[in-house]
This record gives sequence, structure tokens and C-alpha cells, in this order.
Amino acid sequence: MKDSDCTKGPCNDCPAPVSLCLAPLAPVASLGAGVCKAMMPACSPPPMPTCGQIGSFAVLVSGNGIAFDGTNMWATSSDGQTINDVVKISPTGVSLGTFPVGPSPVAIAFDGTNMWVANQLGNNVTELSPTGATLGTFGVGGNPSGIAFDGTNMWVANGNHVTKLSPSGATLGSYATGGSAAYGIAFDGTNMWIVNNGSSNVTKLSPTGALLGLYPAGVQPIGIAFDGTNMWVASGTGAVELSPSGATMGTFSAGAFDQWLAFDGTNMWVADTMTNGTVTKLSPSGATIGTFPAGTAPQGMAFDGTHMWVAAGADVVEL
Repeated sequence: MKDSDCTKGPCNDCPAPVSLCLAPLAPVASLGAGVCKAMMPACSPPPMPTCGQIGSFAVLVSGNGIAFDGTNMWATSSDGQTINDVVKISPTGVSLGTFPVGPSPVAIAFDGTNMWVANQLGNNVTELSPTGATLGTFGVGGNPSGIAFDGTNMWVANGNHVTKLSPSGATLGSYATGGSAAYGIAFDGTNMWIVNNGSSNVTKLSPTGALLGLYPAGVQPIGIAFDGTNMWVASGTGAVELSPSGATMGTFSAGAFDQWLAFDGTNMWVADTMTNGTVTKLSPSGATIGTFPAGTAPQGMAFDGTHMWVAAGADVVEL
């Protein structure tokens, strides 16, 4: 962790520097007599770097999903009743617009041009243009909770199935997961991986929707993210890393109850939603690099190429 990583927030640093002065009759090395030099005491043991927030922006009612469009963040915002929106957020945390979607929006994905939003209580998906205009609302199965893009089509996790939508919103197929209560979903470049919260496992589906495998993944898993090689799953027992064949590579503690993950190109970030209100950064080997306060109930996360953004209650937090 470099100082530049958290210049706008406090870090756990070593003790403050102390000034050591050289006596006039006792010069040392190249310092002249009477010269003072600030010295940094050694940290023993070195503290775990935990940086404060770069920014916290009160732009939501209650956030869940968040996605990056290459410039701005888009986050779901809902009170579970009458307010059901998506908020577009500038790089400085300013709201650029609030756009209505369906009941209880919980997940959002970018297709390279437009945003697609899974409306959990509406049993549908809303497509929004870059200006926030509604381009279409498309029915999917009950309780859609996750959405992912495969480079051409959108895949929506709903109930015990996954629905595949064309760019026009047409249903191309509905595929059983083999598990129960499908939630998070992620693409590995070829296949889709779906978290089954109710059966505590993960499903791997081929591009045609064929069931390629069903793999254990901790307890009550929710979130899933791809690191370029392996899948990582957030569960009640920690962050579970799965190989391409579904083998468990490791389970890593990242909070009391991990629920969401995001990848920054090198490291995995894990949100502890239910208890600590923190996000933990894990190295590729699963070692804890740092733990960061992230507001109230951090959930969905998205990386902007430099910083991680977290949907947390009424705020969007930049780390």
C-alpha cells in the first residue's frame, strides 16, 4: 500500500517522525555538526494498511448493484416500495441523473453501450441508454437477482434458472442450474458460472446452457467474480476460490459474512455486508492486503481502473 493509494483518507501509519539533532562536536556521515534530521521509527510489528475512504457520496436511497460504463458509475437505488431507480454517478461522485426502472432493482450490467438492470420483484430486466432512457423491459423468470454479459447476450440468474437474452431482449433460452435460489452470476470468457444461494453451490453452464458442473462453494454464497483464471465466490465461510474445473483452490477469511466480490485486475475485493461494514482486499494467493471501512452494509462493487466503488446503503463509497 503506497501513501498515494489513500492520499484523501487516513492510513494506519508508523509513529510520527522524530527529529534527531547531531551535537556540534559529533558529526555523523555527511551531516554537519548541529544539523537536525527527521527520522521515522520502525514499525514493530508493521501495521496492516487500512486506508480510509477516498470519498463517500450520498446519492442513493439504498444501494445494491453497481456497474462502470468506462466513465461513470451506475448504481441501483430502491426503498423496496415506491422508489426504484438507477443513479448515474460522475467520477467525482456527483449524481448525473436518476432513472426509473422496475420494482426492487438489485443487479446491473453493462453491454458496452447500455445498462441492463435486474428488477427482483418485477421479474424483469430494464435496458437503459447512456442518457438513462428506457429502451425496453423484458420478462425473465421469477426473482431475478444477478445479471452478466457474455460479449453478445445478457444472462439473468432467477429462481433455479438462468435466462439468456439477446441484444434486443428476446429470450434465447431458460436453463436449469441444478441448484436452488440462483443469485450472483459471472462470465469466464466462455461459460457462465451461477451462485446457488439456497443449495450452497455453483453451477457452470456452457454457451448453449448445458450443465457442465455443480461445485460446492461454502455456505449460502451470494457474489461471484472472475480473476482471469479462477472464480471467486463470497460465502458465509469466506471467499472460496474455484479452479476452471470447479476444484476448491482455497477458502480465505475476509470478514464475518462475505457477500460480494469484485476484481481489480490483480486482487480480489470482498464485501462483508452483514456485520462489519468493511471491504477486504485479497492478494492472488488469498492473503489479506488490507481491510477498509466502506459505509453501511457494503454490497455491490465495481472497479473504475484505479479505485473500487462500493454501493453501501444510501452512499456510494470510493476506495
